[in-house]
Amino acid sequence: MPYDVLFVSSDSVGGSHFPEEDYAYLQDRYGLTPKEVHRLVRASAPVWLEDGVQMSLMAAENWFQHGRRFSLTAEEIREFTTTLSGEVATRFGNGIYVTDHLVKQGLGVELINDLALEWGRFLECVAQGPRIIALSTTFLTGRNQVEVTTRRMRQAAPGVPIVVGGPLVLYSHKVMEEAPHHFAHPQVQQTYFFGGAPPDPSIDLAIIDERGEGTLAEVARRLRAGLSWQNLPNVACAAGGRWVVNPRRPEEVAVDDEGVAWDTLDRKYLGREVAIRGSRGCPMRCKFCSFVVLHPDFSLKSVDVLRAELRRIAARSDVIKHVSFVDDNLFLSKKAVNDYCRMMVEESFPFSWSGFMRLDSITEENIRWIKESGCNFLMLGLESGDVELLRAMRKVQRPERVRRAMELLNDAGVSTLSTLVIGFPGETQGTIDRTIELLNSFPDRGSAFHWYNCWVHNVTPLTPVDKERATWGLEGILLDWRHDTLDVAGAFHQRDRLLREVRRGGAYSGPYAFDGAASFAARGEEGLQDVRRYYKLRHRVACIDHWGLGEMDGSGRAETIAEMERIVLGGKRA
Repeated sequence: MPYDVLFVSSDSVGGSHFPEEDYAYLQDRYGLTPKEVHRLVRASAPVWLEDGVQMSLMAAENWFQHGRRFSLTAEEIREFTTTLSGEVATRFGNGIYVTDHLVKQGLGVELINDLALEWGRFLECVAQGPRIIALSTTFLTGRNQVEVTTRRMRQAAPGVPIVVGGPLVLYSHKVMEEAPHHFAHPQVQQTYFFGGAPPDPSIDLAIIDERGEGTLAEVARRLRAGLSWQNLPNVACAAGGRWVVNPRRPEEVAVDDEGVAWDTLDRKYLGREVAIRGSRGCPMRCKFCSFVVLHPDFSLKSVDVLRAELRRIAARSDVIKHVSFVDDNLFLSKKAVNDYCRMMVEESFPFSWSGFMRLDSITEENIRWIKESGCNFLMLGLESGDVELLRAMRKVQRPERVRRAMELLNDAGVSTLSTLVIGFPGETQGTIDRTIELLNSFPDRGSAFHWYNCWVHNVTPLTPVDKERATWGLEGILLDWRHDTLDVAGAFHQRDRLLREVRRGGAYSGPYAFDGAASFAARGEEGLQDVRRYYKLRHRVACIDHWGLGEMDGSGRAETIAEMERIVLGGKRA
């Protein structure tokens, strides 16, 4: 039976695509090898593989238990992992919020959380006859990545209009309006719409708005009525090999008015973990960050409004077991941490939660509320361990505060993931030394685990660092830059060094999925120490393979795998 909108929240296949031949010029410009360019562009890092399978703890247990062979074929393992991914993956907030809005408008909607994991279901939905297919760019960071996805959808649905919207489309329009000179650079043309290459024939329409669900709803209504949608505000249409951009009329919805009707939303849209938003925009002005370019105005949901939305989620506790606060700034201040966490303690909600939190908002006074409210995981914008570089970035936390906050979180059993930017102007070997020292000082005991991820600085158009080029001696854009203290190749090599030299407290999170450590945790502190040791050994094998090393920390690949085997099979820990 025909329906209105088939909405696709993300596509992890499209999101992993980069046309590496388009980046080959970086070899000569920075003296990088083809393999290094590959790793730079893909932001790839060490990962332990056996028979092409990423060795998550789940995969390693299977491999060791069957004599270093998988009991299933590599394809069966990937299929099993894909199925598991679809079952436990967070239901992305972008899809839930848009779907809820469209359903409230009386429109028929099918929702795909991740196209790569739900391709079979996507084909079933296409067979039912959607009037339009909409793809969000929230988790797709480049035009080429989007087009990989839309071409695949076009092959499956040749007669259905395809619309794209979300942050990448809005940002593309801002770059075209405010800094069109950047489109002279090939990376900018490959990353953003509206400049450079003509529209891809797999895309019929782009929605340009900070929100966009109202415009999408109007497009769907017009298609249902057989009316034209090309003249709507906030849209760009592909015509005659170019984009025709219509006048803007920004949609206005207060942050307190955007809650989802979780208690009545169809079960098929829900999952074990759902994402919600408690704020919009950002009051900070970190110099590397593009978020504020899209969302310059900051607003928080009131405690009572958020309480009401979480109550609606609690009413679906038969399905929803965990809530992920996906906005960066709900827990921006000590007061916000106190207010929101105490509210959740008062309500005694039947779910755990995770989110972003500022390190300097965590104190001896509020750590109790953080723990008792059900928090089990926090994401932290660490960025660097060097005081002067943090000041240059306009980041307010300091290493000594970071260490204290990590101790508090560790004692409360709250695990963390810290993010790092490598190569911001002012970065040197010395600043990386101090970042490595900070990561190595993270707690390495108890039930919590402290992970980190790091990326080479990407000079994004319109960010403060882009507008203050003379201050830094900055030349270039995106992943083609140099400044007074480093260039992109130097940042890439410093990132490699950090990955090799962080050995103690912080653990590299890598691409591994489903590292459930329940069987280890059941054995108490000894089991937790075993799994910590395992993570470090796994990273050692990954580094040996990644860089072709003969040994690391005095041990080779074979000895390291043998020690992991003893740990996983319950033998004596070395």
